[in-house]
Amino acid sequence: MTVPAAMRATGPRWRASRRTNVALAGLLAVAFGTGWLGYGVGAAPWSQLVAVVHALAGLGLLVLAPWKALIVTRAWRRRSGTLAGAALALLVVTSVVAGVVHSAAGWAATGGLALQIHVGAAVIAVLFVLIHIGRHPQRPRRVDVSRRNAVRLLGVASGAALGYAATHGIASVLALPGGRGRATGSTEVGTGDPRAMPVTQWFVDTVPRVDPHEWRLDVRWPGGSRSLSYGDLVSLA
Repeated sequence: MTVPAAMRATGPRWRASRRTNVALAGLLAVAFGTGWLGYGVGAAPWSQLVAVVHALAGLGLLVLAPWKALIVTRAWRRRSGTLAGAALALLVVTSVVAGVVHSAAGWAATGGLALQIHVGAAVIAVLFVLIHIGRHPQRPRRVDVSRRNAVRLLGVASGAALGYAATHGIASVLALPGGRGRATGSTEVGTGDPRAMPVTQWFVDTVPRVDPHEWRLDVRWPGGSRSLSYGDLVSLA
């Protein structure tokens, strides 16, 4: 069997780099998959579990960031680094940071911008992930399933869990909206103000515009009906 030149030159470093890359690929897959699943399940009873797994996967990427930074630094020193790899790292960090900001500050604080950046950066990153995997394929190996790697994985999970607890703890102490938000991201708690309700909107959707002079709300019930204008609703507030 021919041993790759990088492995002959670096030995344990090559193996450490490979473990980090495999772990990052797995976390990216989990984060992206649970992100899409979260949009699908909505407010289902197990949506909280999906949200927590999504958050832990994203924070796990930050835990592995120092090791990945060493790999990238070595690659650029050997002049084997690529702009596509740098773009992927920037997109992943941007997505995770925006997700943390949205989770802590809530939808209303940023007008939904943090969530849009979080999702948009993740979607764009998919292209660069495919390019990166094509240039640096990592095949699963039998040695990946070992007690030592399980301990390493537990360490990453513990770091992500501490980050998750710290984020929500700080949000609660500072009375930020994220400290009382639901798994769906909604922070409305029945204030009676319709303007405080968050808007559920995909990042490519346009903002609907309503003419308050022509808009009507038709209410029907057994034995009767009523048509209310925008002004009628405002007078009831």
